[in-house]
Amino acid sequence: FSSIFIIIGIIKVFCIRFSTKKISKIGAELFKNSLKTILRMDLKTHNSKNSSFWISTLTEGSTAAQFAFLQFSILISSLILFIFSLVLIISIETKITVPIILLGTLCYLISYKYSKKRLERNDILIKNSLEKRLLKLRESIGNIRQILLYNLSDYFIKDIHFTDYDLRKAQASNNIIGSSPKAIIESIAIVILLLLAFVLSLNASNKVELISEIGLIAVATSKVLQGLNAAYLSWAAITGRKEIIREFIQLVDLSDLIEFRNNKNLLKKDLQWEKLVLKDVSFSYQGSKNKVLKKVNMIIKNGDKIGIIGATGSGKSTLTDIIMGLL
Repeated sequence: FSSIFIIIGIIKVFCIRFSTKKISKIGAELFKNSLKTILRMDLKTHNSKNSSFWISTLTEGSTAAQFAFLQFSILISSLILFIFSLVLIISIETKITVPIILLGTLCYLISYKYSKKRLERNDILIKNSLEKRLLKLRESIGNIRQILLYNLSDYFIKDIHFTDYDLRKAQASNNIIGSSPKAIIESIAIVILLLLAFVLSLNASNKVELISEIGLIAVATSKVLQGLNAAYLSWAAITGRKEIIREFIQLVDLSDLIEFRNNKNLLKKDLQWEKLVLKDVSFSYQGSKNKVLKKVNMIIKNGDKIGIIGATGSGKSTLTDIIMGLL
């Protein structure tokens, strides 16, 4: 039995070491592919979301995806530990250990049922809070002159603090959900083992053999529960990051659909034109009913120097992007 536990430990360490190294490489490759997607997508797709969304999805999404892969590898190695320990403990004392294992499994299934919706709510809250926090940080640090001039530091600190607190509260909630069942189940298992020891001691003739048997059952039971707990923790960790992982994977998938346009080989003759004509040009962004531009008419001759003047949000940047062919 000691040899079996040593072999199990070696296998688990090997699985974790091997998967950690490989997953780091996979994570770096996924990050590169998603960054490639963002930097090569057309401007219309890029403008459909704010820059904070892309940065948050790229950084937090790649971290969450790598973490999910790691949790899955831990789940596999824990499954090996669970199967070996289960076979061992059943072979020692079937009548006693099977009820303990079934009770532990039932507790985790109940926890799964009542925790699933909470984890999914936390998942969406974490994703939105990460994006919102990044946007607010960019706004505050990028407008430091205005903040100092108008003494707005307290307003921005309070605003960002609330968003950051919501994020950390949801993350803490996920940690509590993942850790709580273990403490409860371990307490129940200890009580059952103590009762078992007391009952067996009443009729046992060989006390040394009894202590050895109970000790072995206790160790094997803890390994079985450890395997169950690792599986539950992996599920909770992945479920708590599902939404941001999904968006990150979608971003990675887009890399195969985006055609890369390399402008290095643009010939001089391609830029030779007499005049650029815009006739009744209207434009609205995806998901918006309001038109940024309405029936714009313009003629620009080659060599003209023009200025585009207008109020904030009147469509100056949009018109410039259309003239350049980015939209």
